Amino acid sequence: CCIFLGLILIISSLLKSLDPVGVSYKIEEYINLFSEYEHGIDTIVIAISLCIIEMVLGLCLIVNMAERIALVITLFMLSCFTLIIYMAVAMSDNIINCGCFGDAIPLSNEATFVKNIVLLLFTIVPLCKSKNKKITFNVASLFKILLISIIIPLYSYFYLPPYEFLPYRIGKHLDGSLQIYDSDFNNIENDYYRNGKPTYILIVRDDVNIFDSKNLSKLYDLYRKAEINMFIATDKSDILIDYYDDVPVFYMDNIVLKSLLRSSFGIVSLNSHTQVVGKWNLRYTPYKFNRHIGNEYYYEIMKSVFIIGFWFISFYLFIFKNIRNSIKEKDNCVLLDNYFKEQE
Repeated sequence: CCIFLGLILIISSLLKSLDPVGVSYKIEEYINLFSEYEHGIDTIVIAISLCIIEMVLGLCLIVNMAERIALVITLFMLSCFTLIIYMAVAMSDNIINCGCFGDAIPLSNEATFVKNIVLLLFTIVPLCKSKNKKITFNVASLFKILLISIIIPLYSYFYLPPYEFLPYRIGKHLDGSLQIYDSDFNNIENDYYRNGKPTYILIVRDDVNIFDSKNLSKLYDLYRKAEINMFIATDKSDILIDYYDDVPVFYMDNIVLKSLLRSSFGIVSLNSHTQVVGKWNLRYTPYKFNRHIGNEYYYEIMKSVFIIGFWFISFYLFIFKNIRNSIKEKDNCVLLDNYFKEQE
């Protein structure tokens, strides 16, 4: 039961960790469902914390460390989530996907409710059996668990997700799926960026001083030389774009912008075939755009493979080492038992 429950928690955490910003949007939906007033809750902090806690609990259950504590916390979290889902189903049908497994495995609220009931049973049974079980705790192992748990969510937040399950992910051909409008609400998608040149879309959803971002100067120079397409995409009509007066400003739906880029300020790159080849969060991770213009696809894929591969290797080595140590401890106990029996 503990291994199954731990695996579910790890999978759930990993899929959410790939998109903590998306998880924060889902948390906001639930908060808005229960409150009509504006709130000052930082949902991204809740989202990242949730990803880390689920991973820590899952790893603790897998390696049998502080098992009873992990089961009690898991029981509390599942009970809260089940109650929230039940209330959400009763109050509204606006929230279709619960977000338990991110956008990778969409589940309805009803399916999530059934899933949580099953997981509650898988939590209560081992919890009842572990009443007299000694709590094992290792500081070094807990530190490693925390390191494994924070890598993906923090990277995904500051650098953007290494892999997405969204409709505009890297490698996806747009093929007319992106609706872009000018100030007169005319759809200009087919007229603007399908001219055989790479296109760079500057996403702006907050008031920012773009001129302070020196990493955009290279792109701006290429745009002035007519070597690339470049435009600003926003959902607000009152955003001021100083020093970039000749860069056209177009409009997109807020939901589309959030799906296109998990940052309020960044760049989305398309090659000459309208394939998404790169995304950059300019709010936290400056990128100079001084090479591979329009051909960033393979470099971005290599970067994603590296970070995800690094996580899986760390995860495997940690689990393998702990399982091996557990087997050694059991073998030692058996040897000691046999020795004492022989002495008797």
